[in-house]
Amino acid sequence: MQLSNYHSHCTFCDGRSIPEDFVRFAITHGFRAYGFSSHSPLPFETFWNMSKDDMPEYLQEIKRLKQKYSDQLEIYAGLEIDYLDETYNASIPYFQELPLDYRIGSIHFLPVSERLVEENMVCIDGSFREYAHSVERHFEGDVRLLVKRFFDTTMKMIEAGGIDIVGHMDKIYMNGQKYEIFNLRRIGIGSLLRLVWIWFRRKD
Repeated sequence: MQLSNYHSHCTFCDGRSIPEDFVRFAITHGFRAYGFSSHSPLPFETFWNMSKDDMPEYLQEIKRLKQKYSDQLEIYAGLEIDYLDETYNASIPYFQELPLDYRIGSIHFLPVSERLVEENMVCIDGSFREYAHSVERHFEGDVRLLVKRFFDTTMKMIEAGGIDIVGHMDKIYMNGQKYEIFNLRRIGIGSLLRLVWIWFRRKD
């Protein structure tokens, strides 16, 4: 079996080690390929996303590692890019013009306003306390409405294009499954099947 990984985070975002540490680990453990996919910049600052100011250094460091370890490991430069709405996602010129090997599209935030600032975001990847507060405040206390919004937004992300990989479509499970009413098969399987169908249709 040939090992590879294309979804990883280093200290350019919320990862725990510098990129070269991951490369050395991958080589030591017999990996064939390793891809970096730091959390991309957002219109607002978070502790886990890259800053636009750091993008040139990030790309240069991955390029350096590609050259240094070219005879030992395939190394790829990617980004995990949040879909917020039609104005901010992987398909916009900023992300399309970056010299990346691949782009992962993911949903971590669901905007509740056209103004894309942190206070107008429902974070599905944070603490359950904040998640539950958002369910009460923005989704009538019904987690199923939030789940539907998540899958609807994921479909919009796929339709917008600009991505090579769909990131963790099951991320909604992390906090959602703490509700007794939550049942991924019942409230999400139809949407998941539609997403898979749309994805493969676009790739044909």
